[in-house]
This record gives sequence, structure tokens and C-alpha cells, in this order.
Amino acid sequence: MYKSIKKLSMERLTVGSTCILCSAGDRATCRYLPPYIFMGEQRTPSRREKAPMKKHAVSYLIIIAFAAALLIVTGRTRASAEYLFLRSGPIVEGRIVNESGGGVTVINRKTGRSERYANAAILRVLYTPIYLGKVFIRLANGKSLEAYVVEEDNEKFVLRDKIDSPEEYTLKREEVLFMTRSNPTGLAGRPYEKSLRLTWNAPYRTPRYYNVYVKKAGPARHKKVASSITRSHTVRGLERKTTYYVYVTAIDREGKESVPSNEITIKTNEPPGAPTNGLFSVVKQVGNRFNIMLTWKPAVDRDGRVVKYAVYDWAENREKKLGETSVTTFRGTGLNAEATHYFSVRSIDEDGYESEDSLAISSIRKIGLNFEGRFVFAYPVGDLAKMCRYGLGGMGAFYINKPAIRYVDLGVEAGYLAFTPNNFMIRGYTMVPILLAARYRIPVREFFYLGLGLAGGVSHTTLKHGTRFLYNGMPVATWRTERSFQPMGRAELVLGFTLRETLLLTARFGYAAIIEKSGLLGFVYAEAGIGVRF
Repeated sequence: MYKSIKKLSMERLTVGSTCILCSAGDRATCRYLPPYIFMGEQRTPSRREKAPMKKHAVSYLIIIAFAAALLIVTGRTRASAEYLFLRSGPIVEGRIVNESGGGVTVINRKTGRSERYANAAILRVLYTPIYLGKVFIRLANGKSLEAYVVEEDNEKFVLRDKIDSPEEYTLKREEVLFMTRSNPTGLAGRPYEKSLRLTWNAPYRTPRYYNVYVKKAGPARHKKVASSITRSHTVRGLERKTTYYVYVTAIDREGKESVPSNEITIKTNEPPGAPTNGLFSVVKQVGNRFNIMLTWKPAVDRDGRVVKYAVYDWAENREKKLGETSVTTFRGTGLNAEATHYFSVRSIDEDGYESEDSLAISSIRKIGLNFEGRFVFAYPVGDLAKMCRYGLGGMGAFYINKPAIRYVDLGVEAGYLAFTPNNFMIRGYTMVPILLAARYRIPVREFFYLGLGLAGGVSHTTLKHGTRFLYNGMPVATWRTERSFQPMGRAELVLGFTLRETLLLTARFGYAAIIEKSGLLGFVYAEAGIGVRF
């Protein structure tokens, strides 16, 4: 044992020309190591040297054993090293395999080769993984900057403007309001038979464009297959039933490429078809809770087979997965009878991919009504603009709340519009529209939706105008009032906000027109309304 420790001491306990235990520069002044092992010498000790060795053998052994243990511990720490920061600027990512002779040997993770660096060339060594991509930093004083974080602790950040430049500066943590990465995040993909549909989230600072990288399983490297100015892309021309590894990078305004996004592993596959002809029935209701039974027809997968189905419940402005089943029936229990529910089913194939939602099976709540009151501002266009300047009025509407088809509402609208004339021969023009309406709501957030609306019906119009003629050489005007029912239609964009469960706020923008034989009397309009859900 002593021989192995002695050997270790000769190899490890001296660095250069200095003893690491007492900092002695020569063997004559060393307090702990015998002269014949100092600096790695391997000669036979003299009788004079043996005496103190026997006298202090226990002390030497304890010290050497402690030093050996220390070296073992530090050796393990070194094994986890990840990054070498060189004084010239570059950063080497890899695994340290040797530290001796005034230098460091590292296996470069990028090239896979062994590289040697002198201690004098190394600025710092980091033993934990770090993010080396550019980040966007908003300071507490309102200023912002982009930089690379190369080191941090509880008090400060060490930054570089250029990742390969040795020039660094620091920011105190108290000076930083927030920090976010400059690479794309949240990469997700949907497979198809010979293509992949990719979507991702943009970094805080919008880049010029994105690069998409793809590779198959194996030693080959990722290959750039496309660039996109949007946050989505479809990769085509792929092989069927093949696994691909995909990531995305961002190119900033200076033309620099970010570090990769998260990498996804995805297999080309034709998604299964959605189930059809879904039905439900209430099995049992106790108080405000009930159970239901759902049934549907089997789904088909063109390049595989459907192995199970997932059942979802949309209620109280959120979606919840009720469970999975391998048959075409499902029993749901303990559902809230006070809420409106929509049930949908997705088929799942043998590769674990889900289909689109089936048509909503239905709402199990009794059909409710929405009443909406709106203020209307109308601006005439075309022929109507020759008669009137603007119009003001109001609309009232009753809508069926969430019918059987999810997100589609049906209703009846009626109102009154009065237009201000811009022609002295017109005293007034009014409309009383009565319309059948339909709208399709697109959920954007939990309490916010976009809607597309269409309506058609009739409008009772009243036009008060005059006719000029000469009587005995004098201009005379006669006034008349014309009333009629005219066809009317409109199309609109709806912005809807749900406050609580029963209060609605809406904003509408659209185009409407009276349809006459001579042409259209049209106007664009804006509406602000409030609604109550019964």
C-alpha cells in the first residue's frame, strides 16, 4: 500500500518545481515529503534520510493519504467539465481527460478529437452546461441589449457582445429586469405520409427568417432543408414510416444564426381518420352530477390501424381528457350538470398519433339563449354615400347558445338605423333590418374568440325626399315619403370577450347592403355590444 501511495505522491503531489503541501521550492526545505520522492525522484534513500522517515512514517502516510483522497475527489470534479474559455476568445466544449504538464487535454465534443491547451491559454473552465446562444436583456432602467452570457453567479452576469471575443463585461442581477433567449422554442410537428408539418414559437426579437434542419436516424448530420419567414413549415418529399430528427434556428437582423431550438423526433405517418356519427345519452343524473354513454362508428387509418380512442370534454372554457378506450363506446361519470359540455373523440393509431377531433357529439345542456344589445355606427359607401353622410342606431339579437355543432351560433337580429342626409333634397333615410344570422367562433384564448358572421333578411326602409320643378317660372319643391321592404345582407368580423359565465362583450366590423333593382345601397359599420347568457 505504501508503495502505491509513494508512487501516487511522485506523480501527483508536485506541480512544476513546487510541493503542493507546503509550497517548498526544493527538497531541502520541504516539511512533509522525504527528499528522495520530492520532484518525482526515484533514488534509494541514504541511512541519514531513512531515520527521519521511520520516525515520522505515520505522519507521512496520513498526509499522503489525505492528499491522494483530495486528488481523487478533484479528479471526479474535473471529469464533469464542459467548457474551456480560451484567452484568445474561442470556447471549446468537451470533456477533460488529462491535466498535467502545465496543460489540459480535452476531447472536443464538436469534432470528437483530442486537443491539448496550455494553462496560460485558458481563461476559465466551467464544469456545468450553459446556454451559449444570444439572449435579449431588458434592463431595469428601460434600456435593452443583446449579448451572450458566459458566466453567472448570485450577484452578477458576465457578458460578451461577440461569442468568440475575449472582451467581457458584467451586469449586476439587480440591474436586469428580465432575460429571454434568441432561439426558437416550442418546436412541434404533425406527421403525414411523406411530410411533416412543423410549428414553433418565435424568440422575443423577431428574426429575419428561420432555417429548418432535418436528418434521419444514423451517424449523418442534420441537413438544412428549407428557410421560412413564418413560424411554420411543411417538410415534403420524405420517406414513409421513417423517423426524423428536426430542429429550427433563427437568423437575426445581422445575419447571425441562433443556437438550435429543441429537437423533436417524429415519424412520418398518415394520421388516422376521425370517428364519425357520434351519439350520446344521459345514463344517470343525481343532483348536479350525471353520467353519459357515448358511441361512434370505427375510424380508419390508411397506412396502419386504429388501436384506441381518446374522449375529450369541452366545458367551462377548457378542454379535459375524459379517458381512452379500445372500443367504440365510452362511459363518462361525475360530470357537472350546471355547465355546457361538448364531447369529441379522436382515434389513435399504432404509432401513437391522434386524429383530428370528430364533430362535436353534442351539448348535453339544454339550449340556452344569448341576448345582445349593440350600438351601431354606419358609414355609407357607393350610391348611399351620395345621399347620406353617416348613420347611427342600435341592434338587438337573440342567439342560440352553443347548438349541436361546436362554435356555431344561430340567431335573429333586428334594429333601427337613421342616416344623416348630405343632399338638401333628402330629409331622412332610415332602415329597420330583420335578419337571420349565423356566426362561427374561433377560440383564441380562454375568454376571447374571433368570429365570422353572415346574415340575410329584409329591411323596412323609409326615404323622405323632394322633387323640384318650375311653377310660373318659380322653383317649387314637393315632398314625399317612400316606404318599402328590401332584401338585405351583411358579413362581419366579431371580437368576443366572456366576462364571468354569463356576461359577454363584443365588437363587430362588417359590410351590409340593401339590395335594390338599380344596385346596392351599402355601408360599412362598427358595433359595440354587451350580451347576457341565459
